[in-house]
Amino acid sequence: MRDLVHAHSQIGRPLDPVSSFRVCAEEAGFTEISERMFEFPLGKWPEDQHDKEIGDLMASSFKKGLHGLTAKAFRDILGRSKEEVEVFNAFVRRELDNNSNMATLRVVVFTAQKPEH
Repeated sequence: MRDLVHAHSQIGRPLDPVSSFRVCAEEAGFTEISERMFEFPLGKWPEDQHDKEIGDLMASSFKKGLHGLTAKAFRDILGRSKEEVEVFNAFVRRELDNNSNMATLRVVVFTAQKPEH
């Protein structure tokens, strides 16, 4: 994760732009801006069956999107080879399957109203 954050900071595009969403919405004229943060499990580690299913779906989705998240940043910005990226991604997928990690993913949902003009 550290390398991914570093790669995005190199090109001036933060990996986690959430902190600027509220300001951008306000500057665009939106009102009634609210944000809610959710934390989802990544993997089947939760004891609760419902949370276990959510964690399985979130981990599956994360693993499927991992290549898109890392390929360009690692190859074009950090200069890693295609093989190095694949080895890294395989490691991340294995770690997500290791339920002792108890990994989570934070998701922030913003809602706002566009004023009537």
